[in-house]
Amino acid sequence: MPYTEWEHSSYATTDAKSCQQCHMPRTNGVRLSNGSMTTEVMEPRDNFAIHEFVGANRLMLDIFNNNKTQLGVLSSNFAETLTKTQAMLNSAATLSNVKQCLGSNNVLNFTLKVDSKTGHKLPSAYPSRRVVLHVAVKDETGAIVFESGKINSDGSIVGVAADSDRTKFEPHYNVIKRPDQVQVYEAIMGDNQNQVTYTLLRGMTYLKDNRILPLGFDKTTAPNDVKVVGSALTDKNFIGGSDSVSYQIKGLTGNNYIVEAELVHQPLAYSFANDLFQEPDDEVADFKTMFNASSAKSSQIALTSFSVVKKGDWEM
Repeated sequence: MPYTEWEHSSYATTDAKSCQQCHMPRTNGVRLSNGSMTTEVMEPRDNFAIHEFVGANRLMLDIFNNNKTQLGVLSSNFAETLTKTQAMLNSAATLSNVKQCLGSNNVLNFTLKVDSKTGHKLPSAYPSRRVVLHVAVKDETGAIVFESGKINSDGSIVGVAADSDRTKFEPHYNVIKRPDQVQVYEAIMGDNQNQVTYTLLRGMTYLKDNRILPLGFDKTTAPNDVKVVGSALTDKNFIGGSDSVSYQIKGLTGNNYIVEAELVHQPLAYSFANDLFQEPDDEVADFKTMFNASSAKSSQIALTSFSVVKKGDWEM
């Protein structure tokens, strides 16, 4: 429903920006045929929309590129398209810390803010996609003393309920206090029994939809087809254009820490992929081999890092 999401955002009104303006870059001096059988061409056209519909799925581009012979792929410009896809991802959102404090009670507090730069929900469209907030806290020696959202090479995420039990899913968080609490922006489908399903034809509703909203999106008036589902609906920090997540980490005895945070996009969530891999089908088995071999299961959207020194008062 990207178009409906766009319609409910400020990109369709006050910040007017079309789908084409983001996904079709412009160029000047393009000569077009006039449609006749002659060699005559029209005058060069400026501000011409190049038909490069770049999205965010680096995984499938990588799989096509690495398995050309088996898949019968003829294209030779995957490297260029992969680079443009990564650039599109990097323009999708920003990540920043808005306040931080390491108090005398040995509790580290900080708040991260995700700002959307897209005209639809992030991640968009197909529900296999998810965006994860990965946060690591390091002490003065560089050792990790807290980590939420660690991503493994197979695409699974430490602490995410769905990756160890596909009948469950990670809730939306406003405050994270433990490593097994991970902020995952995603749409989780439910069947007619309100049970988690990864089969599109069995999906009747959403059990969770906390995908990052575009600027101007009012979650209280959104149409049912694009509504927010789950605790994100009542999270006052989850609004059109942004979400803020607070972290409260106890038991830290040091005086200096480094916080590293990244926003990561996965076109095919580990739980979604492994549900597919249960099918006894040769094509599924082939895809599993290609998926496992790909290094593009996860792509970084944004990164931020900052240091925190024990003071006892909030820093803005």
